[in-house]
Amino acid sequence: MRSSILLAACCLLLPACDLLSPKVDQAEMEAALDEWFKNHDLEATDIHCPENQKMETGNVFSCTGDVHGVEVPVFVEVTDASTGRVEWKPKFHTMKGEEFASEIKANDAFKDHDIDVTCTDKVMVSVPKSTWKCEIVDKNEGNKVFDTTVTFTDGKGTHDIAWVEKAAG
Repeated sequence: MRSSILLAACCLLLPACDLLSPKVDQAEMEAALDEWFKNHDLEATDIHCPENQKMETGNVFSCTGDVHGVEVPVFVEVTDASTGRVEWKPKFHTMKGEEFASEIKANDAFKDHDIDVTCTDKVMVSVPKSTWKCEIVDKNEGNKVFDTTVTFTDGKGTHDIAWVEKAAG
């Protein structure tokens, strides 16, 4: 009994004392983000959210997940503290491999060609200066193979594409 009275007295004296305010469950938040990454075809590891985030409407914080060596920040906001509702969105745009394949097929260099585009990852994250590898096989040109690099220039999905014909052998 004495320690609880002392603790309450400390909290009244210290404005920064928030031991009694509800917190976002760190483990639950990380598990929810893990599920979100998986549902978006992103293979994330080392998902981390900061400890002791207040369950207070309007509280915004950042979690991270590692996607193939690229740290992907995710913004989290407590949108309704009374129900425990939180919402999140990744800081950077994601691009699915099939979107990229459609873009390559529309490129003048491959227009009207029968090509296959295979990317190392199903989804690319547009972290600025990050690079992602794909391969183009042009069946119209005797199955020529091109090593392709996608380099993102911003977090909104803007990117440069470079391809080099793979040496036969």
